Amino acid sequence: MKTKLQYFCILLALFTGIISPPFARGDGSFKTLVSFTFTNAPNYGASGGYERTGSMVQGDDGNFYGTTPSGEPPDANNLSGTFTYGTVFKMTPAGTFTSIYFFDALAAEYSGAPLDGQWPVGNLINGTDGNLYGTAPNGGAYAAGTVFQIMTNGALTVIYSFGGNAGFEPAVGWTNYDGNEPLAGVVQGTDGNFYGTTASDGAYGQGTVFQLTPGGVLMTLHSFTNLNDLGQNVDGAKPEGELVEGDDGNFYGTATSGGADACGTIFRITPAGAYDILVSFNGTNGFRPVAGLCKGNDGNFYGTTYGAPGNYYSTVFQMTTNGVLTTLHQFQFAGETNDGDEPVAKLIQGSDGKFYGTTTGNTVFQITTNGTFAVLHTFSGLDGLIPRASLVQGADGNFYGTTSGGGAHGYGTIFSITIPPAFQSVTQTNGMFNFTWSIVPGQTYQLQSNTNLSSTNWLNLGSSVTATNTTAGGSDSTTNSQCFYRIMLLQ
Repeated sequence: MKTKLQYFCILLALFTGIISPPFARGDGSFKTLVSFTFTNAPNYGASGGYERTGSMVQGDDGNFYGTTPSGEPPDANNLSGTFTYGTVFKMTPAGTFTSIYFFDALAAEYSGAPLDGQWPVGNLINGTDGNLYGTAPNGGAYAAGTVFQIMTNGALTVIYSFGGNAGFEPAVGWTNYDGNEPLAGVVQGTDGNFYGTTASDGAYGQGTVFQLTPGGVLMTLHSFTNLNDLGQNVDGAKPEGELVEGDDGNFYGTATSGGADACGTIFRITPAGAYDILVSFNGTNGFRPVAGLCKGNDGNFYGTTYGAPGNYYSTVFQMTTNGVLTTLHQFQFAGETNDGDEPVAKLIQGSDGKFYGTTTGNTVFQITTNGTFAVLHTFSGLDGLIPRASLVQGADGNFYGTTSGGGAHGYGTIFSITIPPAFQSVTQTNGMFNFTWSIVPGQTYQLQSNTNLSSTNWLNLGSSVTATNTTAGGSDSTTNSQCFYRIMLLQ
């Protein structure tokens, strides 16, 4: 296996007093690691079929873990392989893939759905106990979804089965209004409890916000209220995104519909259930926030709105803790530009302070806190299509993600993206060349020089370094008439 990525920044410096502008060259920043095969070994799974899919998480063992909403080997309960319930998988950073769990337990007596859950599309998280936690929006004892714990060896335990809404299905004997369809996964609060949302049912049929203890005791903190004939209410409805805990200990989230203008809301809720609306979208400032919020290092929250083709543009926004909303980027309609559209996955903040996201318009993008936007990759088919999950940054500084379609078999892919270093400045002082470059913390690099680009004899300047900051620098002294410099990323 190669130990060095073919990915460099190269700088030309002439010792006659002329310094060339910095420029970067990159090869192989994007890599397809896995193509799902649905029901065929070894890459069981398929990521399509839902508006969102769950993002991966890097475990304490360094491997990545994720879910697919369908795909598994045919078995006694599923001889044709047509109706499949989903998987949990493990992948090494190099792309070695293993399915560790299949959602295909015996059917519940009432629903016929798997008792352990069905079609998982929520994000996995690392629990403080070293285990992984997630949700399935269907299945369970009452076919209303589950919250589960899974160990890295594939042992799964259902922590809670949702009952849905006793008011709508009294014959089943459900005893609460705890909600249905936990689409987003859960987050673990600083108090050790898990917090999440359901997208439907609850006391008014519009979804809930809940608290769940590690022992499986659930408390409904908020039930979203009824919509009027115009799709309006006060608090929003049908949340699909994950919650995030703020510095104040409260939780912040989005609702895809409802609100004063029926375009969705951003809300804040305390662990005790006190609920406030911070933003009511109106179409002008955004429409239908499907994804959850990302808390930035600056204390603000960052997110996206889905938009509606023919009516509203998708956006990336910043929101202060008191609800002041600023649009940072407006996606163009499909065909107008190549920046993508209709993001459904939560943004993440990289170790370089920039935000990274995906769009169902087939792009991976980067955006800064002041709105500087760049497309990092555009999917075309064999490399994947329609990414619906958030990215995750690995300990190696690279970003990893999934697509819901495309790939070698048409069932989606797992990919990685390396963010290249980029020279920012170069100066010449008293025979010394001083230069700086941007770098992603966690990346290991080697500064090199060469007096002739046609030569392969590149010399290391010092030892390799693992970046701990977002910029790095170096200097060199030489008597040659010209010299070239590059940064080589090391795996």
